[in-house]
Amino acid sequence: MSTREGPSLVGRRRFLQLAGTTVGLVAVGCLPNLPTRSDIGPPLVQTGGTVRLGIAGDLPVADPLAPGALNQVLCGLIYNRLLRPRAGSGVPYDSGDVIEDLAEKWEQADEVTHVFYLRRGVHWHDLPPVAGRELTSEDVKATLERLAALRGNAPSPAFAAIERVDLPDRYTVKVTVREPMPALISAVAAPQARIVPAELLEREGDLRRLAVGSGPFFLGKPPTNGRLLLRKNPTYFRPSQPYLDGVEITLVPDRAAELALLKARETDLGLEPAGLLPAEGEAVRAANSEVVLVRIPRPAVVLLGFNVARPPFHDVRLRQAVSLALDRRQLATETYGDHFLLSGHLPPSLVEWTLAPEEVERHWGKRDLTRARASLADVLGVDPSAAAELTLLVHPTADLPPLAELVAEQLREAGFRLRLLRPEPGVLPRLVSERAFDLLLVQPPPSTEPEEWTGTLYAASSPRNLWGYNDRRFEELLLRSRRAPEKELRRRALLDLQRYLADKLPAIPLFSPVHEYALASSLKGWAPHWSAGLPGLEEAWVYRPPESTPGRGGR
Repeated sequence: MSTREGPSLVGRRRFLQLAGTTVGLVAVGCLPNLPTRSDIGPPLVQTGGTVRLGIAGDLPVADPLAPGALNQVLCGLIYNRLLRPRAGSGVPYDSGDVIEDLAEKWEQADEVTHVFYLRRGVHWHDLPPVAGRELTSEDVKATLERLAALRGNAPSPAFAAIERVDLPDRYTVKVTVREPMPALISAVAAPQARIVPAELLEREGDLRRLAVGSGPFFLGKPPTNGRLLLRKNPTYFRPSQPYLDGVEITLVPDRAAELALLKARETDLGLEPAGLLPAEGEAVRAANSEVVLVRIPRPAVVLLGFNVARPPFHDVRLRQAVSLALDRRQLATETYGDHFLLSGHLPPSLVEWTLAPEEVERHWGKRDLTRARASLADVLGVDPSAAAELTLLVHPTADLPPLAELVAEQLREAGFRLRLLRPEPGVLPRLVSERAFDLLLVQPPPSTEPEEWTGTLYAASSPRNLWGYNDRRFEELLLRSRRAPEKELRRRALLDLQRYLADKLPAIPLFSPVHEYALASSLKGWAPHWSAGLPGLEEAWVYRPPESTPGRGGR
């Protein structure tokens, strides 16, 4: 059986040592102080109680492929996956380890064949039209084929690479990919890969109106007065779990309303999944003494990308001039205070896969306005002030005050002429897909899978290659990393790939954000995790002092 390994203890120690000595990195004392088994309260779990959430969003559809925090939370509580991220009390927030879920074991038969062996006796929720029947390999096949059919729009290139799914029996799934794809293991543990009943996929629209899973909670009734109540699944396949009676979700219009509920002690977690910005954390701490705040480096990178498919940024020298014009520490400090890590193209929390901090410093650590201005004038061949105005498109994921304005100001100091563009949400997808920009400020979804920060963002065939980057040498290096027979060889290939990206710069990594995550002090046995959907919440429980009686939220 083969499983993906997470960062080693040696790697984590090295990361923490460097974090304490490198300018701009989060101090060791500010890194996550997450609950562990030794400090989660009494030794015996207390069953019962309800966890309360406030989430901005419209009425849910509970489709794993649907966007939005609300839908992802619902799917995380309702469905299971073949494999799941290791999460829960004592597990680091940025852990990339995957463990068994519906598959009790798995193996790689050869470089293109992966075999998953399902648990027996797992049942769907006792809701129509599935009515509690046993989950089988047919359900897994239907879900994987749905993902594979998305091809270029699949959430991971691993799904697009699926050639066929064979079923030797009711409890075995054999997946064959067209080319070596190490990312398949992390892909089947991704939020979008939650397994749904085959019959809900047979009729178009059923999955958009029905929510029937095998997970720890089920949704038995439609929303009432702006609230959703998920109840404990009495036939969940993990004995005695979940410990909670349910999860109550209040639907709110926006992030400000989520914060208001958290400050008023009317919710127990906030905000899902990204956590709090520094100013928000301070406000919550001042208003709510019962909340615990943990500071967490996300496996994410804020990127400033280029439209490399057209002038002027088809010229790598101009992209390098932009890089020289930026002061990343100022950008990060003005946006996050000390809540950041300087980053290469992979998040620094992916310790074993990413460039060492000293190499990141060498590539991106110093601003050089003189060289930036000289390079700009040399490439344009004219007075930079006479050059055409360039468009900087600000994606909502990276619209973090005052980041966009600071980027524009720093580039103007180097001689670039820029116009900021913040389109309406309905217009944004078209502008991005048509590449109607010169520069794009964006923060891709977090991930601990290296492929998501290399192939997914920069491969010519990937739909998430927003920049139009097409480089044969890059594709060769990417293929080498995928075909590496051993982990160490893959690591070396990925380091070479990152160094190549550092030279060619289809996008510039600015920094990796560090967020604060808020949870009620009464919530035990659980810790935040980067993956969407509150993984591990089935192991959580609400502490009630002996003299208290159960009530709302377990208090």
